[in-house]
Amino acid sequence: MLQPPIDQSASASLAKQVEQYLAQGGQIQHLPGPTFPAPPPRREPKRQSGSAQPKRRGRTSASIKRYQEYGPRVLELFERGDPLKQIALAVGRSEPFILRCLDWHGIDGRATRAEQKVKANAGFVEQLRVLARDGHSMRYAAEQLDASASRVRYQAERNGIEFRR
Repeated sequence: MLQPPIDQSASASLAKQVEQYLAQGGQIQHLPGPTFPAPPPRREPKRQSGSAQPKRRGRTSASIKRYQEYGPRVLELFERGDPLKQIALAVGRSEPFILRCLDWHGIDGRATRAEQKVKANAGFVEQLRVLARDGHSMRYAAEQLDASASRVRYQAERNGIEFRR
């Protein structure tokens, strides 16, 4: 059932009267409208959302303890210039763990990893150039450098190295 529309002129005049009343220092103590009864008091205290146990303060997580435990050895090997794979083998953890540990200690291991790859590729490309200049095939270069044929082909195309067929 629809209510009849409110008369615009009557509501506008009522609004003006309220503004005048408030401008003269009047106060509205109670707004008209329905009042709702207060909810009944709880029998038990309100439950916390999530876990039933309160969170323990002042304790460090197990991962942070592991970063603190392995950190000195990881940093020592990293500063020595060892690749991440070698560090992971020496420490007995995975490469992602080594990266997270370095990150926790404030070192961006991913950037260094990219630099290590560039250095490794630079030597690889030089060896490819020598083998191509000597007239060897891609397959022979792959065998000599202990790399896959696709890697040799990719690096050759990327660096403009021509092999004989």
